[in-house]
Amino acid sequence: MSSSDRNIILCTKLSLCAHSCRLTASCARGLIHIDIFTAYAAKATYFLKLITIALLMSFTSLPCNSDAACISGDCDGGYGSYVLETGNKYSGYWTNGRPNGLGKYIFRNGQNYTGDFVKGKFSGFGSYVWPSGETYIGRFANGRPKGLGIRYFGNGTARCGVWDGKRLVKPMTRVNYIKAGGIVTPPIVEAQPAVQVNHNELILAERQRLAAERQRIEKDTASLNHQKVDLERKGKTIADANEALAAIERERQQLIVDRQRLDEDRLASVVPVQSFTSVHAPRIALIIGNGAYTPSGALKNPPNDAVTISKALKKVGFEVETLTNVDRRRMITALQGFSRRAHGTIALFFYSGHGVQVKGENYLIPINAKINSEADVEHEALPVQRIFDELQNAKSRLNIVFFDACRNNPFGRSYRSQTAGLASMSAPQGSIIGFSTAPGKVASDGAGGNSPYVNGFIKNIGRNVSVEAFLKDVARTVISESRDEQRPWYSSNFVEEFSFVARQ
Repeated sequence: MSSSDRNIILCTKLSLCAHSCRLTASCARGLIHIDIFTAYAAKATYFLKLITIALLMSFTSLPCNSDAACISGDCDGGYGSYVLETGNKYSGYWTNGRPNGLGKYIFRNGQNYTGDFVKGKFSGFGSYVWPSGETYIGRFANGRPKGLGIRYFGNGTARCGVWDGKRLVKPMTRVNYIKAGGIVTPPIVEAQPAVQVNHNELILAERQRLAAERQRIEKDTASLNHQKVDLERKGKTIADANEALAAIERERQQLIVDRQRLDEDRLASVVPVQSFTSVHAPRIALIIGNGAYTPSGALKNPPNDAVTISKALKKVGFEVETLTNVDRRRMITALQGFSRRAHGTIALFFYSGHGVQVKGENYLIPINAKINSEADVEHEALPVQRIFDELQNAKSRLNIVFFDACRNNPFGRSYRSQTAGLASMSAPQGSIIGFSTAPGKVASDGAGGNSPYVNGFIKNIGRNVSVEAFLKDVARTVISESRDEQRPWYSSNFVEEFSFVARQ
């Protein structure tokens, strides 16, 4: 590339931030004088001049003469210093005959730019100094301030923020500017331009800061990745341990059920079913069906179940009190009244609705319960143990308690341990407990008008068998209709015999 061509390119690219650049080219057809004004000129004239320069650059084959020259170094693809005929000078790095990389451009009038160049333009990070001492330090793009920067004025004041040319489009405080990554440094004013620039402390400091910041981010990222892997590993370990404990608990509950069934089968093989004399005593029953919970836990069938069970028990001689959709106070009041009437009777309690287990204890949920955590259950729900305490104090002849309350726990997400169903429990002396499904399992609410357990109850209550045989018949019915997805079980601690249907 000739000196004339390089002079034209330099004037075109570097004059964007200068006050003026006068180019004189002596060509075959005559003398052409072109004056190019910078951003301070009118826009129309500015673009017209640029178009004229572009046309001139297309005639690179014409012989031209110029006083511009590369005075030292490599002004094509290395480091060199170039002086234009106007007296302006560039010292820095070159690529394909154009300033590219770190460099310094000094204008004849004393202005100078030090910083990054991209394809001959001020682009990147740099500083621009006016003869008055005003200094801009910050980001450039396409030959003009663009982005974060700070401008120091001759009166000692400074303005920082986001710039677009000479306009501060987003002012910032000094603190916010630094937080955003802006550089604050005393303005640099040079009395005499340096002939050659090999290093720039400002750019070097910025690059060092960016490199250090990059290393810190990479280090923090690596640390966070390690922490994430550790947490994932620990989380997986805890999940595996919880699953193993849940499996052990399921096996334990199943062993309890299996052992109970073996004991019952053993007794059945020794004592003939028809060899008992049924206990005769007044029969009373308290039936509760709760279904009108909040929308997230509403159940359709418990009120229907309560009515259906009540009708069936009345047919076999029970005096029945039926309650549906009641709160905790009403449940306790009804239980206390039931206990007062239960002395010397066959007392039957049937509950259909939500029930939960917390720390191995079972609770029945009233419709107005406000439960946000496990700690609330004790105060908002009715403990199952209280039912047995009331009946034991009443000294009834036989206590029969049914729980169709093993639905999904509607408050499970608030619990540390989301164990399904009810916990296993043994019947107190003189009592029989019937559960609609196995411990730790969930019972269905039913697709029809009643739950599967209630359907099994009413299908078998008319048979002339012991209460234990009746409970086995109910279990077989439910297992068959649920395709073995729901397996009722019971616990008995009553040495005499009882049948819902009086023997002839």
